[in-house]
Amino acid sequence: MRVRITGVSDDPYSRFVGIAVDEPLPSRFWETARDKVVGTRFRHFEYEAELSDKRHTITVGVSSPCQEPYLWSVDVYVNGKLVKSGKVCGGKFLTVSVSPAGGLGGLPLPLLLLGAAALFLFKK
Repeated sequence: MRVRITGVSDDPYSRFVGIAVDEPLPSRFWETARDKVVGTRFRHFEYEAELSDKRHTITVGVSSPCQEPYLWSVDVYVNGKLVKSGKVCGGKFLTVSVSPAGGLGGLPLPLLLLGAAALFLFKK
C-alpha cells in the first residue's frame, strides 16, 4: 500500500514534521521522540512510504504554533486516493486509519455490501 502525505503552509519558519505509524506521536515529538521526525521543512513537505497491506493508523504533526499563518494544511493519500485532510500544528495532529482497499476492516466495500446482502437474504 502506497501512502503519500503532503503539507503546505504560509508559515515563514522551518518546522519539524513528525509521522508515526501504528503508534502514538508524542505532543512534543520534536523534543521527546526524534525517531518520529521525518525532517524539517519550510512552507511545504511531501513524504511517501510503502506500508504492508493491512490496516494502519497514521498520525502527522508539525511543530508550529496553532494560529495563522503557522497552521499547515495536510493531505493523506492511499494508493493515489485522498483519504483525509486537515489543519495541523504543534497542538493538533492529523490521525487517519487506512487500509489498502479503502474499506472497513481492510475489506473492499463491494465485499462488505455483498456480505450484508447475503445476511439479509439468508435471514428471511
